[in-house]
Amino acid sequence: MVNCVIVHGIDFSRREMPVNERHWLSWLRDELIKRGIPTTNPLMPAPWEPDYEAWKEEFERQEVDKNTILIGHSAGGAFLVRWLGDTKEKVKKLILVAPGKKHIMSPEVLNKNLYDFETDKDVKNCVGKIVVYISNDEPYRVENAKIYAEELGAELIELGNKGHFLDREMGGKEFPELLEEVLKDG
Repeated sequence: MVNCVIVHGIDFSRREMPVNERHWLSWLRDELIKRGIPTTNPLMPAPWEPDYEAWKEEFERQEVDKNTILIGHSAGGAFLVRWLGDTKEKVKKLILVAPGKKHIMSPEVLNKNLYDFETDKDVKNCVGKIVVYISNDEPYRVENAKIYAEELGAELIELGNKGHFLDREMGGKEFPELLEEVLKDG
């Protein structure tokens, strides 16, 4: 049976609502659960200053196997690429939404703790299908997404005017294109 794990990105704001409940993440989780697809979206430790090893420890509490669809938003996408390269775990699908590759806002902290890795191109051999979503109005992330698409042989899907895929940029929490992509294999 297919299951899904969604990994959020960085939370610079430290707002009251946990980052794993914001934007489309909780909406997608709830929609998949309604359709009988077990789905988790764990809250990663210290999301305002992510540490790969701490995130890895939390993530590995999730059920991941050859029937799992992994979804990562922003830094969560970078984390998943790095984790798959480290573990060589075989999964059904990897979906990256506005994935991070390097970070320009806080490079001294984030690049060292989360983004400081070479993409293991063998990740493409561990994953049945890789899809990368990007918005046309976020130039440096388009560049990041294209790097991942090339390195991993991913399908690149560019949507118009979605920014960083945050609810305020998307006009709400719904992300039907992503739901449809997951359901293709659910």
